[in-house]
Amino acid sequence: MTRTTLAALAAAAALTGCTTKNEINPPAPGQEQPADLTGSILGQVTGLGTGQPMAGVTVSALAPGGRRTATSGADGTYELAALPAGATYDVRFERAGYVARLASVALPSTAGNVGLLHPAATADAAMATGDASLGGVVRSGGLPAAGVRLAIDLRPLGFDVVATATSAADGSYQLTGLPGAPGGFQVTVAVAPWDSKGDGVVDVPARTWAASLYPATRTPFDLIMTAPPGAPPPGFTVTATDFGGGVHAADTPLHVTFSQPIDPSASRFTLTDQTAYYPYPDVPVVATVDAAATTAAIAPIGGLALASGHRYLLSVMAVSATGAPLNQAYAVTAGAGGAVVASVTGLTVSPARADYDTAALTLSWSPVAGAAGYRVYAHDTLENPSWVQVGAVGTSPAPSLYVGLPFGFDYYSADAVQTPFLYGTAVDLAVVAVGLTGAVGDLAAATPARITDTVAPSVVTVAQRGNADATGAAAQTVRLDVSFSEYMGTGGAAIDLPDPRMSATFALDPGLRRGTFTITVPAGVSGTGSYLVHGAADTSGNAMSPYGGRLTRQTELVVNGGFETGTLAGWTASATGSYPAPVATTAKAASGTTSARLGNPSPSGQPGSSTLSQDLVVPAGTTDLVFRLSYLASVYSASCSLSDTSGAYLTTLFSVYSSTPAWVTPSEIHVTTVAGKTVRLTCSVSDFGSSYPSTLYLDDVSALAIE
Repeated sequence: MTRTTLAALAAAAALTGCTTKNEINPPAPGQEQPADLTGSILGQVTGLGTGQPMAGVTVSALAPGGRRTATSGADGTYELAALPAGATYDVRFERAGYVARLASVALPSTAGNVGLLHPAATADAAMATGDASLGGVVRSGGLPAAGVRLAIDLRPLGFDVVATATSAADGSYQLTGLPGAPGGFQVTVAVAPWDSKGDGVVDVPARTWAASLYPATRTPFDLIMTAPPGAPPPGFTVTATDFGGGVHAADTPLHVTFSQPIDPSASRFTLTDQTAYYPYPDVPVVATVDAAATTAAIAPIGGLALASGHRYLLSVMAVSATGAPLNQAYAVTAGAGGAVVASVTGLTVSPARADYDTAALTLSWSPVAGAAGYRVYAHDTLENPSWVQVGAVGTSPAPSLYVGLPFGFDYYSADAVQTPFLYGTAVDLAVVAVGLTGAVGDLAAATPARITDTVAPSVVTVAQRGNADATGAAAQTVRLDVSFSEYMGTGGAAIDLPDPRMSATFALDPGLRRGTFTITVPAGVSGTGSYLVHGAADTSGNAMSPYGGRLTRQTELVVNGGFETGTLAGWTASATGSYPAPVATTAKAASGTTSARLGNPSPSGQPGSSTLSQDLVVPAGTTDLVFRLSYLASVYSASCSLSDTSGAYLTTLFSVYSSTPAWVTPSEIHVTTVAGKTVRLTCSVSDFGSSYPSTLYLDDVSALAIE
């Protein structure tokens, strides 16, 4: 959503008077936040296999307040600064044409570490292009093998890529989008258990192969699927199961009967949930063998049931009492009577009070008996009405998770800030348990926690332009530029002024983060004194905290600071050596049509200096003297400084020893110790001749005395 749309919606909300404001629980009494302690994650990005530094890689990590980013420099180094310490961050490395890298980095806390004031952690990454591939033909018994599922999962190696393929009727397959290295990048090709006969019974177990990948290269790689080693000798077989049709009641054990007694201590039974996400998890089971040692009953531990509708693979690796081996696998789908996982209770979210740009949250909840893990979901009341999984976690050490909202949870994407909570948008978060058998709790039955923006906006900066004192003078117009901590609604702001005869209007900038009060001070009225800004609200309707300040008398002390008279009236110009004296010129200007030129405009250097100065009489009541100017330099040496009339140095406004490609406006310089004095503003350019001609242009020179 664009900023224009945001502003239009704000206007619509103001016209209809509709505002959404949701109540949430405040922090517990006495709860305090620890003092902020920040550190850095830093490292170097190189090419995989080459070791050469890589520039232009975007490095990012999700932290409270939004995603922090940095870009690797020419030497490949980067730094993610100002990260809260004592947390683990998922760091991502991205560059177009390369496979994204992932790293989990723990940024230590300084607790107990004497002298460690700025904790840091290192995360290096070796990048590779995603143009490597692996392909070939899968065969079994000399014939093409169709329907074989293959995968290369590089996430454990820190590459954000999972390539999958299924062999075609002619046995061909191809895995693409992979990283390679000049000397070969070693990967593992995993093949899922395979039903070679197409009868619904898996008869070839899973296995893996090692392969090498090279940049911009398709590595030929044929696979041979064979029956598992140790085929059972005649007479030792599975004679019966109670799931021959492929479907079995979810809450009863699976039974396997053998033709000979088995050795329970040497036999193994594995149950894998193939409906869950890859890699497929094993379900903890217990096998109970009857008195004759010929029938095994396999059931999830703890008396739990399987997940209704899930497809499982039962791998039987039995050893007879005489030592004969038998390996077999069966596909089983759990029917009615599936496991029911209890709902999660006690869900809390921190911070409990979200602001407009809160994008990272910590969730905690009460443990659920029999849970193997938990899944966290979120949706909002704007463009994400459907639940989206935003995280998953196991049961240790305690049920909690730090999650970042997806980038889709953003009111509009026209800025660099993720803003999930603008205009009263609410975000619901829910947690469901995942049982030991893979059964997932009912999301519809979960009790979500709702978060909205309840943080009041505030005034960040205020800048006055113009003199608030019209005593003995004509009416004055004063601009009060106000910046806010967040996007504001269009209902406007009010200001209480020092004198009831004064008036003001307010205009909010289209960017919604700034506004301007235009204040009229009638002739003969002193508008100096205290003011109070209030009444504005953010886009979610949170009223701002009142902000107090003071309107001041402001007197411009510089005469002819813009040189628009076409002369140097008010200034004293001088030169030494063979250097020309300063002049007013229309050749260049920061504003208006005229500026002052100091120095030599010719291409050949001349020894000497060119100086422009003006004495300023500072009123006795001045509390702050604010200097502003613009300059354009092609110099060996140039500067502007402030001194008293005896020549004693006070401060430097700027000093430059190189050329500037465009007009430069330095930061304001504030001087607070010159009330009632006369000070001298001096700007000078110097040259030693030969190949160093120097020229300085000055414009918009201002010294504002604030009382």
